[in-house]
Amino acid sequence: MKNVWLILKLIRYLLVSIICLTLIFIYKEDITFHPMKYTFEMQHMYFFITTAILPFFRLKHQSWFISDGEPVVSYKQKALDLHHQDLAQNHKDRKWTSNGVYTNPFEYTSVDTMSHDNMSEWLYSIAKSVIMSILFIFFGPIFIVIGIYVKYKS
Repeated sequence: MKNVWLILKLIRYLLVSIICLTLIFIYKEDITFHPMKYTFEMQHMYFFITTAILPFFRLKHQSWFISDGEPVVSYKQKALDLHHQDLAQNHKDRKWTSNGVYTNPFEYTSVDTMSHDNMSEWLYSIAKSVIMSILFIFFGPIFIVIGIYVKYKS
């Protein structure tokens, strides 16, 4: 089962790298849509080779391509969290309060604000993945040298 997930990951990374390569070719106007035409140049061999290497490099250095840091939290959610923390710490012996615990039957059923926190995290992760993939396709040997340097330094 682990090998199946690994193969699916490699296929996903290959699809992202092909999309990035297509974006590069569209930017360089090597692919045109009116009329549909592809112009081959010798430098495209380099792009094809780095595109083929990219999924394996991404698998080895996932933190370079995927955002896995602290989740993005909106200011509304931070304010609501601080409000709940303040109520839990300072509002004691009230009508609906036992010491250290705050409950309000009139509060919304959801303790989260209506925000786009998860969506912004997802979009940031995709943008980082695409931008790093495009940079890898352009500057593949530099990434490989840095990866080898980091591996042997640690």
